[in-house]
Amino acid sequence: MKKIYFILTLLVIYFLPFSVTEASMGRNTLLFVPLDNRPVCLDYAVETMKAAGWNVETPPLEYIAGNDHSGNPDKLYEWLAARSATANAIVISSDALIYGGLVDSRTHQLPQDILTSRAERLLNLKSLGGDPLVYVFTTIMRSPKASRRANLWFSFMMIYLEVSILQKRL
Repeated sequence: MKKIYFILTLLVIYFLPFSVTEASMGRNTLLFVPLDNRPVCLDYAVETMKAAGWNVETPPLEYIAGNDHSGNPDKLYEWLAARSATANAIVISSDALIYGGLVDSRTHQLPQDILTSRAERLLNLKSLGGDPLVYVFTTIMRSPKASRRANLWFSFMMIYLEVSILQKRL
């Protein structure tokens, strides 16, 4: 009987390091950068992640796009950089971190070099320390059919289609 207890004790000691994860040691923090401050993007998502057992941290509301202001991609990145070493995972809206939010992603007048540098920051998140899991989500741009430029866009696409067909015939 003593032999069995001894063997069980050895097995527990051997397998204990494999069962203790960072999350079970209290490091179950998830950093969440939402698309904007609408309840479906921020509140509902945070409530769901908390219900799943995560300690969810979000940036200050003044950094996140709202119906009366644009988001601040530079402040969002600074916030992430300051906290990434303490997180298990990071969930980020690429539209928020590159453009500032959904509306800004569709209406921006930003130069290509700024957009490129902001996109590269997404790739560098893992190198900030802490080795968190990084998940990035984005929106799919909708057709500009409802916009003021719909007719111009449609005309351009028809010309492009005609040129494409002519090229294939050659």
